[in-house]
Amino acid sequence: MRIFRDNGVRVARKPVARNRMLLLCFAVFMALSSIADSGEPFTLSRLIELAEKNSPFLESGELEIKAAGWEMQQALLWPNPSFAAEFGSKSQGAGRGLSYSLSLSQPLIFPGKRELKSSLLSFNRDLANLTLEEKKKLVKFNVLQYAYQYKTIQDLLEHFQGRLDHFRLLQAAISNRPLVSPETVAQKIIIENTLKESLREYNGLKAHLFVIWHNLNVFLRQPDRITIDAAYFVDGKPIDREGLWADAVTNNILVRKLSIQSEQMKASMELLRREAYPDIAVSGYYGYDASPLQEKRFGLGISTPLPLFNRNQHSAEGASEYRKALEKEKEHAM
Repeated sequence: MRIFRDNGVRVARKPVARNRMLLLCFAVFMALSSIADSGEPFTLSRLIELAEKNSPFLESGELEIKAAGWEMQQALLWPNPSFAAEFGSKSQGAGRGLSYSLSLSQPLIFPGKRELKSSLLSFNRDLANLTLEEKKKLVKFNVLQYAYQYKTIQDLLEHFQGRLDHFRLLQAAISNRPLVSPETVAQKIIIENTLKESLREYNGLKAHLFVIWHNLNVFLRQPDRITIDAAYFVDGKPIDREGLWADAVTNNILVRKLSIQSEQMKASMELLRREAYPDIAVSGYYGYDASPLQEKRFGLGISTPLPLFNRNQHSAEGASEYRKALEKEKEHAM
C-alpha cells in the first residue's frame, strides 16, 4: 500500500477501483447538472434585446405614445355642426295648417386655438417618450444586475462543486483506513464537518440562484435556464469629469421632463389667454307655415358669448406661477 499526504491528510491509494467509480459518478452528476444550462451562452446585448422585446412594461409606454399622438390629431378636428328640426301645426282663426322649421349651426373656433391645443398635447407625447426611455433604462439596469448576480453565483457553484469533489475523495479515502489512531479519527471528523459545511453553502447558493433566475426571467421569459457570457471587467475610457457632469445634466431624464413641463405650461398660458376670445357659431334656418296663408321664413345668424366677466385671467396667472415653480424645481435638480 502506498501512502501520500494531501494537505496534511494521509490518504491511502489501495482502493483504486472504488475511487475511479466515485470520480465517474461525480462526472455524471456534473454533466447532468449542466443540462439545464446547456445551449449557446447569452451575451448581455442579447439579454437586453430579449427584455425589451418581451416586456409589457415597455409595451405600455409605447401605447401611451400612440395614445398621445391620437389626442394631438383629435385636437385639430373641427367641432361637429348641430341640426335642429321642428314640426307641428299652426292655427289662426278657423284656419289650420302644417308648420315646420329647420336650422343648421356650425361653431367656428377662434383662429389658432386648435393648433395650440394640439401643440399643448404634443408635450404629453414628449413626456411619454421620456417615460419610455426611463423605463428602458430601468429594465436594462435590472437585467444587467440580475445577469451578473446569476453569473457570479454560477461561478461560485462551480468552485464549490470542485471543493465538494475534493472532500468527497478525501472522505472516501480515509473511510477505507482503519480508525486505529486518534489522528485518523480527528482527520475523518474534520473532513466530514468541512464537507457538511460546504454542502450547506452549496445548497444555499443553489437556492439563491433559483431566486435570481426567476427575477431575471421576469424580463427574459425563457422556458429553460440559460448560461450567460459576460466579462467581469472591461477597460473603459478615462473619465472626463467636466464632460461627465455636462452629460449628466443634459441627459438627466428628470431635468428634461421638467423642461418639457415648463414649456407645456407656457403653451397652456397662451391657450388660456386665447380662451378669453370667444368662439362664434354661424347658423342658418328655414321655416314654413301653411295656415291660413303660406308663410316662409329663412335667414342666417351669428351667436357668440361676451367676455364681460370671465376672461380666464386668474387661470393664466395660476399657470404662470406653476411654470415658475417648475423652473425652480429644475434649478434644484441641476
